[in-house]
Amino acid sequence: MAKKIFYPAIQMMNNLKYPQKMLLVAFIFSLPLLAFMYLLLVEINEGIINARKEKQGAEYNQSIMKFFQGVQQHRGMSNAYLNGDESFKTEIIIKQADLEADIKQIDSVESRFSALFQTSEKWEVLKEKWRNLQKQQFSLGARESFEMHTSLISDILALIAHVADISRLTLDTYIDIFYLIDVAANKLPLAIEYAAQIRGFGAGAIVTNTLSAEEYAHLIALTGLCRSTVSVVETDLKKAFLANKNLEVLLGEGLENSIRDYNDSLEMLLNRVINSDHISIEPSEYFAVFSDSINTSFKLHNNVTIVLNDLLQTRVDRLLRKRNSISLLALVSLVMLGYVFMGNYYSVVNALSKVIRATKRIGIGKLDVDLSVESKDEMLLVAQSLSEMTESLKGYTDELTSTNEALQREVSERKYAEEKVKKSAAELERSNTELEQFAYAASHDLKEPLLAIAVDLRLIQRKLKGLQNPDTDTLISGAIDGANRMQALISDLLSYSRAGNRGKPFAVSDCSDMLEQALLNLKVPLEESNAKVTYDELPEIMADSSQLVQLFQNLIHNAIKFRGKETPRIHVSAEQRERSWIFSVIDNGIGISPDQVEKIFEIFSRLHRDTYPGTGIGLATCKKIVEHHGGRIWVESTPGHGSVFFFTIPETAGFSP
Repeated sequence: MAKKIFYPAIQMMNNLKYPQKMLLVAFIFSLPLLAFMYLLLVEINEGIINARKEKQGAEYNQSIMKFFQGVQQHRGMSNAYLNGDESFKTEIIIKQADLEADIKQIDSVESRFSALFQTSEKWEVLKEKWRNLQKQQFSLGARESFEMHTSLISDILALIAHVADISRLTLDTYIDIFYLIDVAANKLPLAIEYAAQIRGFGAGAIVTNTLSAEEYAHLIALTGLCRSTVSVVETDLKKAFLANKNLEVLLGEGLENSIRDYNDSLEMLLNRVINSDHISIEPSEYFAVFSDSINTSFKLHNNVTIVLNDLLQTRVDRLLRKRNSISLLALVSLVMLGYVFMGNYYSVVNALSKVIRATKRIGIGKLDVDLSVESKDEMLLVAQSLSEMTESLKGYTDELTSTNEALQREVSERKYAEEKVKKSAAELERSNTELEQFAYAASHDLKEPLLAIAVDLRLIQRKLKGLQNPDTDTLISGAIDGANRMQALISDLLSYSRAGNRGKPFAVSDCSDMLEQALLNLKVPLEESNAKVTYDELPEIMADSSQLVQLFQNLIHNAIKFRGKETPRIHVSAEQRERSWIFSVIDNGIGISPDQVEKIFEIFSRLHRDTYPGTGIGLATCKKIVEHHGGRIWVESTPGHGSVFFFTIPETAGFSP
């Protein structure tokens, strides 16, 4: 059978002379080497292409940086002008003309690289936002203008990061280049933006010669962010210096100048604006100091980009030399391989053919092979080893057969066990559903008789008013209060039961709308307590909107009920972290003891039974709603200093309710 399969090959080899056979076999043996060399050359070519693409990305981003700088300066001038300093108007008009020139220059670069970096749509959006801002410039309020500028700058930074990603700048594996890219594409532009925000925001405050608490806090926060980002820039560049000593010579002085200017400008801000009893600096001087600091950073950025381009070009040159060397080595290797193979071919061809035939039979599972060879060299050892291996394989085959049968039995047993587990899980889910339905039905049915009892007791109290003695009136009033508390308890139990059900299908829901509905439901207690409720911009999430309204309502009502002597202040916010939204409800109430922060989420748990009314079900309902949405809820509090309730809603909550 084997001879029939290989008969064409045998006939071909029989029709060839030994030199021809040698060339054929040599060609076959050289194929792996050729493939390896080819793949290596492909990898080198990819490295060259990537390095050139990184250079193009750096060139594109450098063209954007001038526009980035101009928009920042325009923002600062506009903020000062719109806050009352009309001396900036001429400079604003000049800067707008400069920005139009920058846009034309970027359009030229964009025409070369838009297809490569997929930036056409993003750049058109940026230009449109600038045009809209330019048209409305002198009719906007200072705050609105500042926010529109900052939004535009954020989009510019996003474009820079996009180009860095597409051009593979951020994926560079060389340590020195990696840190230079991180500085040029991320950290240094961010530090410049923080400084520019301080420049623009502070200039507006100086013009009005007042610094509100909000402005004070904002400037303090921006100062901290600026210092920390500059520190990261310094750390990254020093790491690059350690990897490449030449970089310290090229960039060390610029880094020191930039850090010094940042420190001087921030110290000026603290001493003459933030911590001063009165603002003792003119807007133009303040603007100039921060502009000098920012310009120094732009100069550093330009130097980093130049050095980065030089390093990338050096890499391209090195890879080109490496490609040429490997091509030459491949040629020499092929010649040597052919030469050595020719000398070896004649000595081994006969014995090797017999061994190959034997191994092919072993490979298809036929272990009855003839491995007797006439050669007395190492091929004899190979034949003997193969013979021993064949005997061992026969024993292993029997052992594997036995093991396979045992594994099949084990698989069957595991499948049976898994089926039992699935049945148990289904039964447990059915039981839980029935329990929830029972609790809902029981609570619902209890409301009617309790309502009737309360109504009858009120009628009795009204008819006997003035006739019964004080003790009787007290007893009837106590019975009515008990019926009311039982009604509240049953209502809360109904809410708790509904929270355990699937409720409405999850849909995209605006948390701001749900919070507004909750506040509308709490209109009476809000007005009675004079509570102030504020909230940040809240996200849209996949959720059961009615349950989220109940969740907000319970948490805010708790904050109102457990208030201190001060007017209740409640703030709601949300932050995206990883794949979840973390909501927080902050109040200035009486707080919670640390040893009670877990207990309050248990059903019927009440910490102030004698002081505050309630059923102890509200927070348990909150926990059940949050867990139904795949999240968790917890509280952080200090007695006497308010509480912060946190809960999470996963982004994928709607897909696995």
